[in-house]
Amino acid sequence: MENVIVFDLGGTLMRYEGMPHSWISYYQAAFEAVRDRFSLPLGEEDITRSVHILREYNPRYKPREIEHSAEFLFGEATRHWNASLPLPEIIDAFFAGIRLTAKLYGDTPPPWRSSGSWAGGPPP
Repeated sequence: MENVIVFDLGGTLMRYEGMPHSWISYYQAAFEAVRDRFSLPLGEEDITRSVHILREYNPRYKPREIEHSAEFLFGEATRHWNASLPLPEIIDAFFAGIRLTAKLYGDTPPPWRSSGSWAGGPPP
């Protein structure tokens, strides 16, 4: 059996129910979820600053020519927290805090439709 990794960047296999084209409106709650999950001593100013920094890298808000890794983006957005958490844990908690519901399109190929198998588990 071959292993295959599929990246659905264009919304061809699935979509997030109720998700707008820009995630900016979700940033505040997502950073609050990170704070709460790890019991970080962050105030509203810290969260607001993180939202502002991440928004500056959002290409729907501010077009850019350079693509950055998630680690870079979240490193920049959380640097002022002075927390010693690994960035992958921050990133996971951030996206878990958005609480999206993934829906497969009706014409998604059967291997993905029937298996429900996604890298790292089901779609978040």
